[in-house]
Amino acid sequence: MAGWGSGLAIQEYTALTSYASAHAMPDPQRVGATVVGFLTVMLLSIVRMHLLRFPLHPLGFAMGTITTGVALWGPFFTVWAVKSLILRIWGRSVYRTLVPAFLGLAIGHYFTAGVVWSLLGSIGESFFGRYFVWFG
Repeated sequence: MAGWGSGLAIQEYTALTSYASAHAMPDPQRVGATVVGFLTVMLLSIVRMHLLRFPLHPLGFAMGTITTGVALWGPFFTVWAVKSLILRIWGRSVYRTLVPAFLGLAIGHYFTAGVVWSLLGSIGESFFGRYFVWFG
């Protein structure tokens, strides 16, 4: 069952256990980078609250700076394109009407892939162990 997700989970777990057993002092550069990232997201959030048409979104900054963010640009572009088409063709009222439907679609995906599929996989059937569900 060594897929991309399990390999990444093993890598993160190994890094975490090595940090816990090393008894090293905090890395000032990482702490500084975390603080700068947090302040940048807060600044983008404040500017976006006051300037409604500000083009930069805090979530875009956060997703663009993570190491696996390359895999997220396809879904981000798709969501942006669908949102732009809905706003351009039907307007803001239809967009606001459709927001709960799209939220339900996303939450349903995570519920089905995360909860239901995990419960079915715990039964022990070999099919559920071979079929991978990607959240990205």
